[in-house]
Amino acid sequence: MIFIDHRELEEMQDKNVASFVPTSLDIIGLKYEIQQLELCDYIVTGQNGTVAIEHKLPEDYIRSMLTGHLNDQLVRMSHAFKYSLVVIEGSIDKAIAKLDANPNAVYSSIWGTVLKTTDSGEMGNISILQIDNPMDIVTILDLCQKKLVDPQGLIRLPVIQKPQEEDKVVRLLCCVPGVGQKTAEKLREYIPTVTSLFTVELEDFKKLAGQATGEKIYRFFHDEPFV
Repeated sequence: MIFIDHRELEEMQDKNVASFVPTSLDIIGLKYEIQQLELCDYIVTGQNGTVAIEHKLPEDYIRSMLTGHLNDQLVRMSHAFKYSLVVIEGSIDKAIAKLDANPNAVYSSIWGTVLKTTDSGEMGNISILQIDNPMDIVTILDLCQKKLVDPQGLIRLPVIQKPQEEDKVVRLLCCVPGVGQKTAEKLREYIPTVTSLFTVELEDFKKLAGQATGEKIYRFFHDEPFV
């Protein structure tokens, strides 16, 4: 479901495109409701979650940045929503020139947007996107809806198991030229931690792995050049 803030439509009225987004959503068959939203212009919901979307023209973005309203809004969005998106429609460089704004401050704010998170509430991440025209808003709403409704819409990254200490020892030993998996696993029984690789004496390595291999291992972990 898509919710549209009524003030967003009022602002579009000033640009003579107030009915563009609702009409386009009607055409592609997406359901929406017009409500009063407190923190953003659009909210898209589905079984996979909720996304808050704030739509700004470049000049509006810069003005709200200078007044401090933008920072407050982003913090509140991070508190309320797990996923948020700030969409800037139009040329940022033209807006900077028109308002005689500091380019470094503007682009620092844009980059800093993705780093805004709260230490309470949802502590959600905020993404930022630049678009060219209102049709792009419709496309974003459509894609968000599909991702949030489709059971396969969200990509679940595989959980990467943190390697155990003994696995780290084997992997490091296998980096030594001439030391294979079997030899490394055998040595692991006597060298249980990574730290041990740097503390075992040369003679101990020779006893465990033989004269030549033991010396190679010792030199490898003590930054001594190979002969």
